[in-house]
Amino acid sequence: MPFVNSLTSEKTQLPDSVGITITFDRSDDYEERINMLLTNGAIGLLLVILALGLFLELRVAFWTTAGIPVSILGSLFLLPAMDASINMISLFGFIVTLGIVVDDAVVVGEEIFP
Repeated sequence: MPFVNSLTSEKTQLPDSVGITITFDRSDDYEERINMLLTNGAIGLLLVILALGLFLELRVAFWTTAGIPVSILGSLFLLPAMDASINMISLFGFIVTLGIVVDDAVVVGEEIFP
């Protein structure tokens, strides 16, 4: 558990009169949700590149696949500008949006293929 390790290192820097106690730890829940997002993203990228590469053209598959991480990373860069944080609700939104983006990527790739 990396959070507990950093907590014990913080305890050594505090004076003796100050203490830190974990009252509610949701780091495992966040880690599971982030791993689910990464796994679903990797599977989605693989499916898009395979489906479009097999049935259309590799160039279309590449550019369509490149748009998926760009859209997710773009939203991650905009979170601080909008004063938003990564919490359980935003991670759930990323997972749902990932499915929508992958589906739309296939539809757009098929539509622009001559």
